[in-house]
Amino acid sequence: MEFLIPHKILLHFGITPGMHVAEMHAGNGHFTKHLKEMVGVYGIVHSLQHNENQFLLDLPEPVDRILLINVPFTSNPLITLTKAYKALKPSGKMILIEHKGDEFPEERFTHLAGLAGFAREKHFHAGDHHFGLVFKKA
Repeated sequence: MEFLIPHKILLHFGITPGMHVAEMHAGNGHFTKHLKEMVGVYGIVHSLQHNENQFLLDLPEPVDRILLINVPFTSNPLITLTKAYKALKPSGKMILIEHKGDEFPEERFTHLAGLAGFAREKHFHAGDHHFGLVFKKA
């Protein structure tokens, strides 16, 4: 049984030294250490916990990548995805990792992300219990 393995999963995102990355719903920092290694000393990693009212509002500048991991979409996921779109640079990408079989299946996220302005770029294997999607700004 395979669970989330950050160093394998992060290879799908094109993260390079110097990038600015926002990690939403960072939890215990399972991905944070690996993100920091990837962006290096000149990059920035913003590790945030989910607060629907403050989601990505405190970022000092647009970011290259946003990583959403098991984000609890409690009231309106479209608002969260729209805020993620606005927080990205024009060439930015959003990476979404969610539990399989949850209330929001892969197809629903793809539809909502499209409404927020994203285009689905690819699906990737995120372990036995999760699915992974990469979106770019359309």
